[in-house]
Amino acid sequence: EGSAKSGAPATGAASATTASDTKASDSFVAGDWSFSLKASATQIHRWDLSERDDNPDLSAKVQGRWNVALGKLTAEKVVVETPLSNIHATAEFRGTANPFMQLTVDSAGVQAADVLAWYRAFRPDVADGITADAYFSGTLAAQGWPIKLQALDFSTSGGRVNIRGMDNFVAVGPAHAVVDQARLVVNPVRLSLSRAAGLRGRSARSGTTAANRVAEKSADEISVGVIHNFLTHAGELDIQGQVADAKSVLSVAAAFGYMLNRGWDLTGPAHGNLRREWPSSSRGNWNGEIDVSGAQLAAAGLNQPLRLQQARLMWLNGRRRAQVFRAEGFGATWSGNIFEDDPVNPYRGGAWLALLNADHLDATELDRWVGPRSRPGWLERLLPSLLGGKAKAASGSELVRSLNVAGELRVDEFTIEKLKLQQVHLQGSLHDLQLDVPDGQAQWAGGVVRAGMSAKFLPRPRYDVEARLTGVDLTQLPIAASVASRLGGVASGALHLKTAGVGREELLQKLSGTGDVHVANLEFRGWDVNASVADGEAHEGVSRWSTGDGDFSIGDRSVALEDVRLDGGAQFTLINGTVSFGRDADLSVETSNGRRAVRNASAPGQALKIVGPLDGPRVTRAKTTPREPAD
Repeated sequence: EGSAKSGAPATGAASATTASDTKASDSFVAGDWSFSLKASATQIHRWDLSERDDNPDLSAKVQGRWNVALGKLTAEKVVVETPLSNIHATAEFRGTANPFMQLTVDSAGVQAADVLAWYRAFRPDVADGITADAYFSGTLAAQGWPIKLQALDFSTSGGRVNIRGMDNFVAVGPAHAVVDQARLVVNPVRLSLSRAAGLRGRSARSGTTAANRVAEKSADEISVGVIHNFLTHAGELDIQGQVADAKSVLSVAAAFGYMLNRGWDLTGPAHGNLRREWPSSSRGNWNGEIDVSGAQLAAAGLNQPLRLQQARLMWLNGRRRAQVFRAEGFGATWSGNIFEDDPVNPYRGGAWLALLNADHLDATELDRWVGPRSRPGWLERLLPSLLGGKAKAASGSELVRSLNVAGELRVDEFTIEKLKLQQVHLQGSLHDLQLDVPDGQAQWAGGVVRAGMSAKFLPRPRYDVEARLTGVDLTQLPIAASVASRLGGVASGALHLKTAGVGREELLQKLSGTGDVHVANLEFRGWDVNASVADGEAHEGVSRWSTGDGDFSIGDRSVALEDVRLDGGAQFTLINGTVSFGRDADLSVETSNGRRAVRNASAPGQALKIVGPLDGPRVTRAKTTPREPAD
């Protein structure tokens, strides 16, 4: 006898007796030894799991004959017992040059409560408060060396599984599993979520007992069937069904130690049809789909749930794909596809490929959803949801680095403050802590914007944007209506911006950049610039320039104009100075007659100083200093 130390997987005891019989009989032959073996074990559990009061116990009794000369062992009586279950069997083993074993289970009665106890003893994260009520019975035969299953016939009339904290219980329908000619067939088993509700006949006050309660049928029903061929090692697993609320399925899976939704939660109806087929040469792949409609997807890091009006998750030879027919989130209506990248596709930028469309996005609405200003770690909290919880204990940088996606995003309209972009089309990728958008284009103010952007999110977000604008209608600029109504003309140019940080204020504070601008047929109604410069005071009228060009820079929350030169034919105009993001101006406007460029003037001249809000600036006259001739 022996026992294991406290904390070991099990404690146990064993005893054995043997006796020889030299007289042959109907049941014994010369050289046979009879034997009797008893063994027991308690507190059985996986070595790395804690000991529990409900860890299973096991006892076994074996009686039979052993002939050493013939190398034959016959177990005429094998009884294996647990607190609620038992198995009665016979066995024979021949250890000759060609070993052979035969096992026959004449009867087996197994309670689901025992199965649950064994499952809990070897599976971590199983919730407390689960009870199972079902009874399985059947027979089994196996033979050969190595031993192979030859026949099996097990069945149950059904039962139920209760999980503490859930209003519903899992009802298990009748099931039958059989092995015939090396082929295992488990007929589809129906699993449904039912609610114990309603009373048959009398009311509770009139003395109704629990036996009078009836199970309320629900829309949650799943069937599971299995087929496997032991000769070819091929088979399939079929899962079909529908649920009124997907959250109930996630809760049941979590109770049994399978957390499918780390960091996210899905509520609402779903139905699906899945099949896993495994040929003899591989582990097989999933095929099928799950459809959701009118569901909500909540994820860590998002302040509001996504509304999945209609979406489908598909598996094709193991490769996953999500089809979004209609979803609402971030203030927009979405559609598109997200699927695992094919190595031969042209994008090759990520392990996942996304092709998404949105009708309208607003930067203010995005801020309401993700709130990065008050929660700078929002991205790190969101990523475990996207990764399925694979890196639960990983650092934020490791989580971000694990996200690997590429693809296209199309947005009908994108609003950033007063800036409205139409028909936005972006192609890029996010991987290794970096977002790259090499090709982006949109329509803005009657023109076209083409841009590229890169962003590094850790250790501190940094952004770099290069853009080129063509054919911009100045009357459509997002400026005060009183100013825009006076403008006319078309502009183009280039822009390079850099910034860093989280949140609008920090991004604007650190915004810097350079650019150039070119205008054609520029017109400013309501102010005659040439006359105003000549007289030193504002004159009503119209100013026109056929072309213009210049450079500008951005920094300290303002735009600095550097020698913006406007060609009016007989007269040139030169503009220098700054305009703040708050639309306060500090500008100097100079003019010159003739075809000679203003910047080549070598003598002092006159200029206007424009200071204050653009809606009502203060205009004064000032003298200019001589300029060096241009090269």
